[in-house]
Amino acid sequence: MNYINTDALPSFKVFPLSLEIVKAIKSNGQDDFGHEVIEMLATGKGPCRLSLQPFKIG
Repeated sequence: MNYINTDALPSFKVFPLSLEIVKAIKSNGQDDFGHEVIEMLATGKGPCRLSLQPFKIG
């Protein structure tokens, strides 16, 4: 039995980051809001924020 009315949920789309944004973040070490970017090895399934594909752990 489904108790959630999916017709009432808002729809949304997920878009990958553009290559231009990714390059800027990598070169500056921070996002557009000035937050420091911290690199971490993947420990889960993803998705990658550039390709939206699952990534390999490690």
